Amino acid sequence: MPQAVGSRITIKAVERAMARRSWRLRFSAALEEAFLESYVGQRLAHALVWCLTAMVIYDLMLVKDALLMPEHFPAMFVMRCIVFTAACLWLTYVKLRWRQPDLHDLLSVAIFLLAVLLPLLVMVWSDSPYRVVYQVGTVAMMIYFTLVVRLRFVPTLCALMIATAIQISATLVSGMLTMAAFVSFTTIVLCLAASAYILERAERRDFLRFWQERLLQQSLREEAERDGLTGLRNRYGLAADVIGLWQTAIPQCIFALMIDIDHFKAFNIAEGSARADRCMQRIAARLCEFANQRVRIYRNGGDRILVLALDMTIDEVFGLAEQLRAAVEGLAIPHQALGRGQVVTVSLGVAAADAPHTSIDTLLDHAAFVLHEAKRHGRNCVWPPQLPSLLAARAAAPVSLTSSGMEECGVVEGRLALRA
Repeated sequence: MPQAVGSRITIKAVERAMARRSWRLRFSAALEEAFLESYVGQRLAHALVWCLTAMVIYDLMLVKDALLMPEHFPAMFVMRCIVFTAACLWLTYVKLRWRQPDLHDLLSVAIFLLAVLLPLLVMVWSDSPYRVVYQVGTVAMMIYFTLVVRLRFVPTLCALMIATAIQISATLVSGMLTMAAFVSFTTIVLCLAASAYILERAERRDFLRFWQERLLQQSLREEAERDGLTGLRNRYGLAADVIGLWQTAIPQCIFALMIDIDHFKAFNIAEGSARADRCMQRIAARLCEFANQRVRIYRNGGDRILVLALDMTIDEVFGLAEQLRAAVEGLAIPHQALGRGQVVTVSLGVAAADAPHTSIDTLLDHAAFVLHEAKRHGRNCVWPPQLPSLLAARAAAPVSLTSSGMEECGVVEGRLALRA
């Protein structure tokens, strides 16, 4: 199923559909599209097996033809082994080639009606007293079509009605139509039509239950990956995102901006935990305004927030870091523990890694080290303040910044690449 289709399905839409007690076999637009994708996918996965099974059973009926109508055996052989086999294979190929629900149903109905029609064309010209046996063959094909192939109700109903008309016309022409045969045949068709309706209804209910379970699991997973206080993704969310970022086959430079609230412990003691939580929430909400496809924000425990910047140049990253620092300072949250007129500020440490060559742990360790340097140099700042300072800091940094050669830390096309 295409990702765009699944993304439009919501748990509320699924629950509304499950609560609806309607005889109609149809969902809302997004659910119906997803159901048809699932429907045709399941059918086409078994289409070739069903085709080969139907051909084998259909062609084995030649034994019956040879015993009951030997004078028409050559014609039956042509109808079964040549005409039907070729048509069945070709129509099945078309179904597999163009994966459309309506086309799949139309071609399946065509195969079924051809299987019903071909023996009857020969039967009407026969004087054999065993011609009535071919009514049993038609019923067997109807059962296989309804219960094994399992098309949607409307195409199945149309196919059964056409097959019934063909059967009744053939028996009428051959002079074998009786009221008992008509009633029996009609009753069987009605039972099969009811079975088709029940089967599709059950399949749709199973589809809804599948999506209900899937969306509930997705909701629980998203809840587990999101911080309850700030709404930011937490370490579990970071771990889930890292799988996609670090397992890519194309190396990419990823920047980590480690953010720490200055003197937050003193703020917590002076203002209380409730105000400290509101402060954290306001800062997180302000930083979230910068989030997009290239900027991902996480709570990294305590009063630390992690920002991962993707596909950015050094100038863009340091510009972003300064914007984040200024945005928090611009909130003007009073910090009574520092004195009158003081506000809450943050310090930022900027680090870079060449994924997937450098691990996320190495990147975060380096970001934490650089953040410590920002704290040591006065707080309320971005560290390093400029690129030369970052390069100069290599001698004192962890593994990712050790002096192992200029080729491991440099500027390539305006991007910083630090490797472990």
